[in-house]
Amino acid sequence: MSLSLAVTSAFAQQRVMDTTDDITPITSEFNILRLEDVARIATAELAEGRKTIIIARLGNGECSRELNQRRLYNVQTFLSRYKTISAENIVVAEGEKARGYGRVEIYVGGKLLTALTVLKNEDLMVDCCEGDTNFYPGKDRLRPSNGKRKQ
Repeated sequence: MSLSLAVTSAFAQQRVMDTTDDITPITSEFNILRLEDVARIATAELAEGRKTIIIARLGNGECSRELNQRRLYNVQTFLSRYKTISAENIVVAEGEKARGYGRVEIYVGGKLLTALTVLKNEDLMVDCCEGDTNFYPGKDRLRPSNGKRKQ
């Protein structure tokens, strides 16, 4: 728990996290902490008229635009939970493929704030234990009846 608080505190002070290509994807809880900080900073920047831009990039071995769109949807839906951030103030786009892991980059006021990496062919987890039905659209179509994930 103290590690999470230290990372969050450092993130809030520096406003930019490491965005190198080799960051291993972290847990949904860590993504939530990072996105909560993004929401706080985006709210402050919105007062200055600055928008939030979210760019999803597929990683090595990924080719599904639907996967990119689900990742974008999850981040946009998470940020839109905050009454101070409306969908009109969030711009989403698909970018060129990234080396290594897929990623979702978040820019606020034209500056890269953070990049969340994602395991190959997985959704970006932004809710503990995938419990919120507002996230992960179309995920049921990816699982066959035997419970194993389709590749």
